[in-house]
Order: sequence, then C-alpha cells, then structure tokens
Amino acid sequence: MISKYKARWCARGDMQMPWEYNNTCSSSPTSCFAAVRTVIATTAQEGMELYHWDIQGAFCTSDVDKEIFMQPLTGYSLPPGKCLRLQKSLYGLRQSSALFFENLESWMLDYGFQPICPDGVMFRLDRGGQKLIVSLYVDDGVCACD
Repeated sequence: MISKYKARWCARGDMQMPWEYNNTCSSSPTSCFAAVRTVIATTAQEGMELYHWDIQGAFCTSDVDKEIFMQPLTGYSLPPGKCLRLQKSLYGLRQSSALFFENLESWMLDYGFQPICPDGVMFRLDRGGQKLIVSLYVDDGVCACD
C-alpha cells in the first residue's frame, strides 16, 4: 500500500540561454581533498570530534538572482496569458549551486565564522574556548569540533 508520494521538479539547465546565468560563476567552490585531509588531521591531532552532513534540499532554498520563467509540467495547464516564474532556485538550474553557496557563506559570516583559506570553502569559529572547523563541498560538509 502506498502511503506517501514524492516528487522533485527539476529544471532543464541545458535549455538555459547563456545570458540567463553568469557563466563564470555558475558553480559553487568546493574544497579539495587536501582541505578535507587537513580537517581530519586537525581532528586527530587535537582530540576533536568529526562529523559529516548533507544538506537536504539545498538548492531549493536560495532566491533566484534573475527572473526565470519555466514551462509547466506535462499534464498541468495554465490559463491563457499566464506563465510560471521561479522565486526560489531549483535542481538543474545552472546557477543553483552558486546561489546556494552565496546564501550559506553569507549565513556563516553573519554567524561569526572566519574564512580560513582564500577559496572560501573552509571556515573556523572560536567561541568561549570551543573550536569549530568546517569544510564545504557543494551541499556536503565535514566539521571538526571540541
């Protein structure tokens, strides 16, 4: 017996025109394996705890930076003269990961995290003698904490 239905609406990023997104900044920065190894080594050296997480629905949380219009899903009709305009990012849009990273980075800086490396994928937070080191990879993260 089916008790729950799930659906995910994905955009066809391959159908986006180049002027609809910033081609030079259409992906989020990701930490290299050396950065992840550094977090793991720091965890072992300083006796910290290590955690990994994945952010569910990450690309659907960011506001879009330009007007984006989409065709309705097959089987769904709109009244004449109406169309769908996105207010939030969707999986499949070329700029989804970059918009998500901007959103996440802004939150982390507002919360008090300090960037550790120039590419902006590792952050450190020191509060009351407690340390927290975070390394980001798209919508995944590795965290070392006291």
